[in-house]
Order: sequence, then structure tokens, then C-alpha cells
Amino acid sequence: ALTGLPIGSTTPRCAGAMLNLLGDLWQQGAPNWQELMSCFPNASLHLYGKREASPGRKMGHISLVGDDVNQLRQQVLSLREKLKVYSSENF
Repeated sequence: ALTGLPIGSTTPRCAGAMLNLLGDLWQQGAPNWQELMSCFPNASLHLYGKREASPGRKMGHISLVGDDVNQLRQQVLSLREKLKVYSSENF
């Protein structure tokens, strides 16, 4: 708009969701991200490269994309539950 170009479409291309990863997950050691992410092919892991994890510190996030908002909501809830199990098992 500032340059005089036409404004593009604001129609969403897909639905998205994000799950923050806090340092609490590293209490028993680093999670096995490869194993966890293999269960969610529409998810992308984004780690911020921080050297130390501490409870409550944001260490990264996982983003998910798809066509159905309700399905994404269920996937986020499932992913959150798997993270709880993985972080307590120290796999």
C-alpha cells in the first residue's frame, strides 16, 4: 500500500497452530525430537539454539499447518501430551 502496489489477498492459505517449548522439557535431558516429530508430519520444529534450559524459559516452538482447524487443535493437544510423557521418561 505504501509503494502504490495493489494489496494482495487476505484469504488464509491454510490453518496454523503453534506450541511453545519451555525449558521444563529439558529437566531430564534433551528430548528426542526426531522420534517425537516423526509422529507429526505436518509439524516443524524450531529450536532457538539457547545454551541453557531452565524452567519457564522459551527454548523454541513447534508449528503445525493444515486445512482443518479442529484437526490442528487435536494434534496440538496430542503433541502436548506426548511432550509430557517424553520429558518425564528421559528417552
